[in-house]
Amino acid sequence: MRGALDLLAAWETTTTVGDAAAAARDIGPLLWRELTLRCLWDALPARDHAAISWFVAHGLQVGHACVTQGKTERVGAEIAELIGEAAHWARTCDLGAANRWPEAPPRRSQYGRAAQQLWNRYQALPHPWKTRVMREMEPLPGPPHKGRRLLFATLLTRAEKAPVPTTSTADQPTDALVRSFSRRPAGWQIEIIRRIAAGASPCRTSSAADEAIQIVSRQGVRLIQRPSLPRIPRP
Repeated sequence: MRGALDLLAAWETTTTVGDAAAAARDIGPLLWRELTLRCLWDALPARDHAAISWFVAHGLQVGHACVTQGKTERVGAEIAELIGEAAHWARTCDLGAANRWPEAPPRRSQYGRAAQQLWNRYQALPHPWKTRVMREMEPLPGPPHKGRRLLFATLLTRAEKAPVPTTSTADQPTDALVRSFSRRPAGWQIEIIRRIAAGASPCRTSSAADEAIQIVSRQGVRLIQRPSLPRIPRP
């Protein structure tokens, strides 16, 4: 894991496109093997299973982008995101040497637990309020906005105290999104909410979740539910 991370970190300098693509493709299965061999996988909550499944899919996507797009700013941003998530989970495997993974976002675990709490509250809302909250969480055009977690919590508090709203024409596109969201496994719903609370678009995040599920299913990486150490074929 450390070697793969170091290769990806040198993307803009010494790492070749081919080496970066291979490291990105392999880092997800490497992590998952570590979690299972260390008997950590089954102890993780469903939200972490979904996050790791998404991470595996993202690595495959980044590997493809390295080859097809080369050393572009967009690919660099995707690699930086992959490195952060990889380091977070590597630290989970290696708690006794957490300083080996300085790239790990310091509050990543906290945000995962916070997403669980947001989801618990969101699930308790009537459908019209679920739709209204998701619609209002769609970010406005322009630079990323700060305070999205606080906004999500504020919207939930308002919904918990207010009468059920009447459905409006503006709610219709989000209504379909919410119905699709509710059909996913709980762990995937929580991971989607974690990403939305971090500033991602509900619509784009929902589509990205669908794509991640399709990718890991196509690759035979059976991570969507609790697996029993299936073989992971190389992409």
